[in-house]
Amino acid sequence: MATATPPSVPIHATPPPRVVGVSWRRVDRVGVALCWAAGLLLCAIAAAIVIFMLIQGLKYLKPSLLTSHPVSDTDQSKTGGFLDPLIGTLLLTVLGTLIALPLGVVTAAWLTEYGRPAWFARAVESGIEIVAGTPSIVLAIFGLLIFQQHVFSFLSFTAQGNAVFGRSFLTAGSMMALIALLHSGAPAQDWPAKTVSVIVPFAAGGNTDVMARMASNKLAAELKQSFVVENRLGAGGAIAANYVAQAAPDGYTLLFGAAPQIAVVPRIQKVNYDPLKSFAPVSIFGTGPFILAINGDIPAKTLPEFVAYGKGRKLNYGSGGAGSIGHLSGALLVARAGLDSVHIPFSGGGPATSALLAGQIHMYFGNASELIPQAESGKIRILGVATGQRMKQLPNVPTISETYPNFALSSWNGFLAPAATPRAIVDRLANLVAAAAREPTIVAQLDNLGITPNGTTPEEFLAQIAREQPQFDEAIAAAGLKAN
Repeated sequence: MATATPPSVPIHATPPPRVVGVSWRRVDRVGVALCWAAGLLLCAIAAAIVIFMLIQGLKYLKPSLLTSHPVSDTDQSKTGGFLDPLIGTLLLTVLGTLIALPLGVVTAAWLTEYGRPAWFARAVESGIEIVAGTPSIVLAIFGLLIFQQHVFSFLSFTAQGNAVFGRSFLTAGSMMALIALLHSGAPAQDWPAKTVSVIVPFAAGGNTDVMARMASNKLAAELKQSFVVENRLGAGGAIAANYVAQAAPDGYTLLFGAAPQIAVVPRIQKVNYDPLKSFAPVSIFGTGPFILAINGDIPAKTLPEFVAYGKGRKLNYGSGGAGSIGHLSGALLVARAGLDSVHIPFSGGGPATSALLAGQIHMYFGNASELIPQAESGKIRILGVATGQRMKQLPNVPTISETYPNFALSSWNGFLAPAATPRAIVDRLANLVAAAAREPTIVAQLDNLGITPNGTTPEEFLAQIAREQPQFDEAIAAAGLKAN
């Protein structure tokens, strides 16, 4: 991992207690039932109010249907007072919000935790919100009817009372109908209303951590809200990924992860999350290419020369850890070239680079920020890059694909949210991340780390995951790692 000094974003040495991120599987069933009971009670109250308003309105539309005598101006004024636009609108707004939130959000999170697809959970949440807003739509239609009756002078009571009554229904009903239609967009407009936790699966100071802090600083400045980076290490990033997968899908707990948590770790060890179903990809911030370097004492100037040198010899190659992309890249090259080589894992990129400099290993796939400065000293030699195109920082260094076609193993770094996070929040965050990745100062910082800026859409992010998986699977097999 890189040793760049991270920008100043607060770190919790001991992570704070979780305020959000409740696993709904662990919520007591009685609690869930109480949420539903509260929501249904509110529905019943709202329905009673709507029915009362409809009956009162029908008295004026068709007095002969519900009463045997004309309605007096005094009775009308009482009803008109009850339906004062401000009171009616505030009452219905509170009821509509209280109904939609307990039922829609709780149900969507519950469905996701029990393995239902994200699109299904979103559809159920939207359906519940529409049902909760239906009384508002009915009121809007009824208000329009009353207003129409007033225009054509079909009502028998005074013009002044009729105007108040019609305006009350029209104002309260129309505004609540608009609120019901905008329920789905409300989370994005309100987000973020509190601190956002950005979970990083690697140690502070590495490339992934440094990028997470760059992006978080920019998001905090744009949204005027804190984005706190938390480093949760272990199990190749599975601990951090599982933490986010179990979090509430509200946009306040995000994973700033890398390719291994999605493409590799779930293939070689048991994890408690599904790499595709448990997350909503947001945007790739930057992609780190892996570079092939050999010890400077080896008499090879190109990759074909190194392969020729290795034939008939027992070689070894290092990596920053078993199952890392450096390990997989080395295993794939050894398999493609037909070399006899032994893998030696180290506890990170720094120790592996030191071993290469000392001649303890013959070759190593590492980050650009680790290897380019050392190559300038002449102690190591860079032979190729594991990318589809040559790097801007190393224009004279060929890609490994020029010798072994379709050899491209790099590590994207980007934001993922828990599945069922409202799409409006995902899209808003993706747009902000894309803008940050294209800002000149950030582009310059990423260039210094040998990172390619991205800023993808959620669909592009998902497509890249699918496109890269076959090559990761080939590399996993070449490394002899047991797939789940």
